[in-house]
Amino acid sequence: MADDNKKPTSEEQENAVTDDELKQIAGDVSPPDEYPEGQADALEEALEEASDDGELTAVEEGVTSALRATEEAQDTAPVQAFDSAVSGIQSAIESIPGAPEEPQDAHAQPHLSDTTVLFGREFPYSIYTMVFFALGALTIIEVLMAELLASVEIIKIPLLLSIATAKSALVVIFYMHLNHDSRVFAVTFLVPVGIALLSVLFLLGIPAN
Repeated sequence: MADDNKKPTSEEQENAVTDDELKQIAGDVSPPDEYPEGQADALEEALEEASDDGELTAVEEGVTSALRATEEAQDTAPVQAFDSAVSGIQSAIESIPGAPEEPQDAHAQPHLSDTTVLFGREFPYSIYTMVFFALGALTIIEVLMAELLASVEIIKIPLLLSIATAKSALVVIFYMHLNHDSRVFAVTFLVPVGIALLSVLFLLGIPAN
């Protein structure tokens, strides 16, 4: 068993980074949406020193040229407008109630019981198993309705669409954990669904020629 109280060696002490050095390093790091000034020139000089003949290859010239063009473009109006838009979206998402504070919190799930209480009755199955049974039963009902109501389209289609919607909701809420995840994911899912439904209703409202 390793000794947790083992003292560091002189070499480890020499290579250790102090808190002041860490703060200095953190202060030297540029924000993620900014490029350090002269980065392209520094890269070009480093590549020239590393090469045998002091000249850059075609690939190295392309990389340095692209980096230099990126540095020059960050001060243009379109790039600044794009950065502002992205920053605004990030701020809006972070301000939504229920947003996870840490990335690992987004995947944290509550403890799942081996039993499920439904309509006041306890069943010896987990919620995932109960949802599986419900999806199977709804699928059987769909097949029976499609056969029994084959000639009554005006009733069959709305009922089948309702059952399909219920099955989709069960999958999204439980299997995709939308009931426990952050509201960010719910908004991300519901917005395009709402746009799709409005588009379908609009198209249905257009009279056929």
